[in-house]
Amino acid sequence: MAVKLKNNTASVLASAISSSDLGLVVAAGTGSLFPVLTGGDYFYATLQDANGAIEIVKVTARSDDSMTVVRAQESTLAQAFVAGSLVELRVTAQGVYDAVSDEVTSELGSYLDKVTYDPTTVAGDVFDMDNMVEGSTNKILTAAERSNIATAAAGFSNWNTAYGWGDHDAVGYLTDLTAQNIGTLADVTITSIASGELLKWNGSAWINNTLAEANILSTSGGTLTGFLDVNDQELRQPRIKDYSEVVVTANIAAASASLDLAQGNIFVATASQAVTLSFTNPSVAANTSSSFTLILTNGGSFITWPASVEWGGGATPVLTGAGTDILTFLTVDAGTTWYGFIAGRAMG
Repeated sequence: MAVKLKNNTASVLASAISSSDLGLVVAAGTGSLFPVLTGGDYFYATLQDANGAIEIVKVTARSDDSMTVVRAQESTLAQAFVAGSLVELRVTAQGVYDAVSDEVTSELGSYLDKVTYDPTTVAGDVFDMDNMVEGSTNKILTAAERSNIATAAAGFSNWNTAYGWGDHDAVGYLTDLTAQNIGTLADVTITSIASGELLKWNGSAWINNTLAEANILSTSGGTLTGFLDVNDQELRQPRIKDYSEVVVTANIAAASASLDLAQGNIFVATASQAVTLSFTNPSVAANTSSSFTLILTNGGSFITWPASVEWGGGATPVLTGAGTDILTFLTVDAGTTWYGFIAGRAMG
């Protein structure tokens, strides 16, 4: 007895049914599309008319195109359906639940069938692993398997006694390494150990490394060989010396172009045609500002600024048609408003 499932199964009613009918007939020749039912098997079918009314029924028997059903399943209401209404084997909550329950029962049963308990060999109702009947099909553990478990259990105590690793079998992990040499442990290779070194896994063993060998920057200083991404987090109280900023050559030789602050904060560009600019990827962290400088050559009348830019005095500046202007932009609200300034006009 089990729920039956089948993919892509659908038909229509061959004739109308009332809300009290306990049987239905699907279109001629389509009954075979639905699951075969034997020994108490069943499946859930969904009826739906042209107006979207739905009823779930439990099909308990099928003979060719005729089905015996239990009406109004899964909180749906029994109702009348006209010929041509859909009859489909859809996924339903109860169908999924029944399928999972059937599988769990099947799997659990296959293990329980292996256990034969002989109460005459032990006192009372004690469940004793040693008194399970052993055989090719009825067993829980063989004598050899029980022996292996006993050996492993004894090994826990041996660890405690021989190595002083604390009460391992009671708490399940090492609690004490007092007076132990970590270099004697398996998979640990210690060479010329020095204060401040650490253990690093190299793919096959634990080895000791200096911070530099482990690619870790010391708090006392060091040299980076790559970039440091702090991901919009605060860098507090830095004292900066001999620093530079990334310069980005922006391509604005198109109808629209973006100045992407994720690439840098100094942009160099030359205008050769009308272009609409946009400013992207300012910091979105709360209570932060973003700014950048644009060194623009031959801007003239080519540039259309973002609507979010506000200029001093409310007037968009006139740019140099043959020369270089330097403009600075600042936002304190993640780009909702950009404040624009002319830092230098007709620089060359």
